[in-house]
Amino acid sequence: MFSYATKVLGALTVAALVTAGVYYAVEGGRSGAVLLLILSAAAFFGLLTVVASGVDIAPHVPADAPPPERNAHTPGPAATGSAWPVITAGSAVLLAVGVATNEVVVYFGLAAVGLAALGWFSKAWADHPTWTPRVGGRVVDRFVAPLTTPVGTGLLTALIAISLSRPLLATDVAVAPWISLVVAIAILGACAWIAVKPRVTSSAVTAIAVAGAIALVGGGIASAAQGEREYHHKAHVEHPVEITAKDNAFAEQRVEAKVDDHGEVIVDFHNLDHDVFHNVALYEGETPDAPAVFNGQGFPGHEEKTYRIHVEPGRYTFRCDFHANMVGTFVVGGG
Repeated sequence: MFSYATKVLGALTVAALVTAGVYYAVEGGRSGAVLLLILSAAAFFGLLTVVASGVDIAPHVPADAPPPERNAHTPGPAATGSAWPVITAGSAVLLAVGVATNEVVVYFGLAAVGLAALGWFSKAWADHPTWTPRVGGRVVDRFVAPLTTPVGTGLLTALIAISLSRPLLATDVAVAPWISLVVAIAILGACAWIAVKPRVTSSAVTAIAVAGAIALVGGGIASAAQGEREYHHKAHVEHPVEITAKDNAFAEQRVEAKVDDHGEVIVDFHNLDHDVFHNVALYEGETPDAPAVFNGQGFPGHEEKTYRIHVEPGRYTFRCDFHANMVGTFVVGGG
């Protein structure tokens, strides 16, 4: 036989689940269906908690059974009060608010509901009369420790990295390495002191850990409020080469240039021949049939134009495509 609480919670679980499906099928409203599913899940977690307590299912007693005899042993201690139901309810409210407002809040609500349900279930389990320190030790060794050790280590590492990165980003670039060195020495020193002191109490270790965490997190929050330091990125400096056309000839017979950070050579071409078209073209060789690397747009003088030529380092020939006599040597070096 199930207790009254088990029946009510089970009925509420099924009713909310069915109502959510019907509501979504008829109205198509996602928010209402999700809220009903949350109610069903909350009732289901409550059902599991009551079942886990071991007091909800009454033993079957035949009708002709004799009256029970008095037990001589002392009953176990009564279950203590718990705040987990209130925490679970608050988590469910957070989840419901997230469904109606923001997707990020939904994730926090789901995590809070899961943790609260786990804590509530654990508390009900620990209050059972069969719970002994030996059973508790086995549960910790076989379930809690293997689960919480990697998760706790990851969270602790993330906390240290995030809290320490804020002061490093807020201070001067020359000071940041020294801050890292001091923090590393402090952590190693504290761990070494604990290791060489076999009689250090757990209270002392906890006090050191709490003090370090407060200092680290407090420094991170203060540095985050101050903001990051200014970053001065190295400016891209352009060094163009100049080529001038005058009287149907190039003023330069040899030009030396270097590719920039983008693998380009910048050429400022000045055409000083009024109404005469000139350009700058780059070829791999000196012969007329040499492959072209770049053919700049021609334009009449008096004008000027900037060419951006993507070219590999090497030796080339530059010429004017409008006048065969205008030829020169173009040497490109590495950046």
